[in-house]
Amino acid sequence: MRFVTAKSLKTGMIVGRNFYNNSMCIMLRKGVVLTDSYINAIRRVNISGLYIDDIETRDIIIKPLIDEDLKLKFAAEVKNIFSSIQTMVKPETGVIESIIGTITDQISKKTDHVVSMFDLKSFDDYTFQHSIDVCLLAAVTGKAFNLSPHLLNQLALSAVYHDIGKMYVNPKIINKNGPLNEAENNEMRIHPQKGFDYMKKLGITRNDVLNGIFQHHERYDGTGYPQGLAGDDISYFAKIIALTDVFDAITSKRPYYEEAMLPSDAVEFIMALGGRHFDLELTNVFIKNISAYPVGLTIKLSNGMVGVVAENYPGYTLRPLVKVLPKKEEGSHPFFISLKSDRDAQNITITEVVR
Repeated sequence: MRFVTAKSLKTGMIVGRNFYNNSMCIMLRKGVVLTDSYINAIRRVNISGLYIDDIETRDIIIKPLIDEDLKLKFAAEVKNIFSSIQTMVKPETGVIESIIGTITDQISKKTDHVVSMFDLKSFDDYTFQHSIDVCLLAAVTGKAFNLSPHLLNQLALSAVYHDIGKMYVNPKIINKNGPLNEAENNEMRIHPQKGFDYMKKLGITRNDVLNGIFQHHERYDGTGYPQGLAGDDISYFAKIIALTDVFDAITSKRPYYEEAMLPSDAVEFIMALGGRHFDLELTNVFIKNISAYPVGLTIKLSNGMVGVVAENYPGYTLRPLVKVLPKKEEGSHPFFISLKSDRDAQNITITEVVR
């Protein structure tokens, strides 16, 4: 499979993986042949692109971070929790805690997995998709720091609820197409406190979980909010959630941004903020576990060749295995280059992402 951005989709392409709407119903099923109407629908929703099945890349396998059925079940419960604020019905949090235990167990068993942002994004609803993504990214980061299973579960719990306070913010502000004015910005800034208060009302008592929610917009250099905390005054959970929150946001298609940032650009953005907005050690560990060039992405190499990323290596996310796809007129067959281990590829770099 290969990943094709929404604007580059063409009629006749075959969908490689299911895509779901905000009701967790399949919007496009694996194997469907794209038509103009399907493509137009895709371009109207919060999705950067689709995995496409074709002969040249059929041997490239996308390995999911967690099982698809588990992700669907998780998404349904997250949406239920978030909707509870509007319905005024107190939700049962035990179900989501149980699901998180299964999720962190699956993540803990993956010893060589590099996270692909394209793999995570499967739903047409930014708010709860973002909560799921941040939860999974935080769990992967916590695993890299060898957190105990209990702490990993608590971190994931804090991460999935980090933005629940946004349910108290006017939807017109959340979905505004354009920058927020001062009054709107001030209202948006209430969401950490609102989320903290709501989770306490639901019976969440652990300080690390609550502080992760309350402090996830604090910054290492003290420039964040709501308290302007700095350095080690920010809780450990909040430091992780702050970083994963920003990374997921900038790699997502949002109402007030035309395009999501490519993972490679997002990695550089996060690296530039290490030691300023984010703890430097945390930043360095995070980027070793996130794919700058996700599997399935079409890229151009410094030798002029074009290929598709076939595999990522933990700790070497800028040097993946690439399936080179020669032009038909060149007469040669596709072949693989490992930018990490092939001696002949030591001077070859990725110069461009082919959208």
